[in-house]
Amino acid sequence: RRVRGIYMEIFGIKCFTVHDLRGYWLADYGEHGLEIVEITEKNGWLLTTKITGDPHVPAGEISFKVELETGQGYIQIAEQNFTNNEWRIGAIVEVTNGNQFVFQWGDVRRIFKRVDVETDGPSDYQFY
Repeated sequence: RRVRGIYMEIFGIKCFTVHDLRGYWLADYGEHGLEIVEITEKNGWLLTTKITGDPHVPAGEISFKVELETGQGYIQIAEQNFTNNEWRIGAIVEVTNGNQFVFQWGDVRRIFKRVDVETDGPSDYQFY
């Protein structure tokens, strides 16, 4: 498994992190609760596919995608029953030891924590 990096801009400073973000992640999706996503890499993009979905963006759909070269990306939002879906600009703004990252769009920040879907459960994680 090769280690890929991602460019990010933090406080106006462009930097490069070598953390491999591929795998399974758990995040608190606000009113929808905890959801699991899988991050894969395809054609220079990190694609975040929902394993557990919600009434707006269901399982199997892309939650967000991030371009590896720039760290910039897009989050998919939708109305109930995955109608009127659209993409909004966002970015990974923080990576902690390759086991936690933050994706932000507008004023909304989601903290993602790496999980082992075979051994971990939602009670193993705290979100602040």
